[in-house]
Amino acid sequence: MMRFLLVFLSFILLCSTADALPRLEVVTEEWRPYNYLDENGTLIGGATEKVKRVLDKAGVEYEMQVYPWVRALKIARQKPNTLIYSIFRTPERESWFHWGCPLLQPVKEYVFTLKSRKDIKIRTLEDAKQYITSTVRGSVGHDF
Repeated sequence: MMRFLLVFLSFILLCSTADALPRLEVVTEEWRPYNYLDENGTLIGGATEKVKRVLDKAGVEYEMQVYPWVRALKIARQKPNTLIYSIFRTPERESWFHWGCPLLQPVKEYVFTLKSRKDIKIRTLEDAKQYITSTVRGSVGHDF
């Protein structure tokens, strides 16, 4: 599964003039260093810059918003002319969107523990089940 697949409305790739394109609502979550708000409240990050370059080059008018993950996903699924980025492509989500180009290489998922907890050894999902864990609600990790 790739975390950074750009869910792109396929007609953007097919249209040749900006006049034919609707204004897009672009949604994402905060996920450093790929998409996050800086100290001035400006959305920045590696994935964000790539999305902006593609949309600017295509002459597409857009507005970018940062939401909690579940809300961003809900908006993208329910509101026409919405683009969502920084999303894993999964079998369940396959039919929800028109999938475009990957933004970055797949991102590994990690489990972190306190440095002082030398007793914690996690090699399998079963090992992790004996501990309290946290993840982003509605994320691929959460579903797993």
